[in-house]
Amino acid sequence: MVKFFTLDYSDFAKGFGLFCFIGGNVLTVIVTFCYFDSIYPIIYKNKEIYGYFMTSIGLFILFNIFYNNFKASFTDPGNPKDAYKSYDKSTASVYSGTFCKLCDYYKPPRAHHCSICKKCVLKMDHHCPWVNNCIGQNNQRFFYLFIFWMIMGTFFITIVLLPTFWNIFKRDEETLREIGEDRKLIVFSFVLCFCVFIAVGLLFGFHTFLEIKDLTTIEYKAKTRQEYGLKPSKLKETYEIVKTLLKFISPFTSTESPSLHVI
Repeated sequence: MVKFFTLDYSDFAKGFGLFCFIGGNVLTVIVTFCYFDSIYPIIYKNKEIYGYFMTSIGLFILFNIFYNNFKASFTDPGNPKDAYKSYDKSTASVYSGTFCKLCDYYKPPRAHHCSICKKCVLKMDHHCPWVNNCIGQNNQRFFYLFIFWMIMGTFFITIVLLPTFWNIFKRDEETLREIGEDRKLIVFSFVLCFCVFIAVGLLFGFHTFLEIKDLTTIEYKAKTRQEYGLKPSKLKETYEIVKTLLKFISPFTSTESPSLHVI
């Protein structure tokens, strides 16, 4: 009976990740509902064309948030057993890398064993609870695009809500009368989006740095760049970096472009 109620770390982390994944998407839906139910009728009253234009931008951002979130969550991050099907212990000497005793299989360079997923992940960066999946070679670009579009989305809502929020803060009678009971939802959406914009913005900056340096979070923390035999990193000209960045974040770029690395 005790074992039935006992969860190991892996089960707890998976459950927590599922909670974060569902919770994050629910909050996104709540903010979207706030926009259409409370904000759109007020801000774009008598400005239909402008309202359609701004809403089109918002929906494009929203689509990219959900698309990349689900792709990062449901795309296998990369498993050595799939990438190295021809591996044989008898010929292990011809492979560079190590052997994972937990998986009982070859572990190539830059791969790590995830204690939550209970498998090795190619070019593992970290296990992200917000997508409830490991971030690795196959879904790293989707994760990067997810946080990029999340920044765009929260910035969009923050800018749209700012005038109304400011009028609420000043207790403008006309605004308070116009929004009525929607005041709490508007304030909640503004504060949530502003805080997420700051937090995810910092995360995006860190991962942009990692991409340019061709490092994973694990390698950055462990300072194992030299151990993996990677070339010393140096930034190229700003033009090349910006061009590569724009290509990387573009929704029209093929999924065969897995890295921002410009070295």
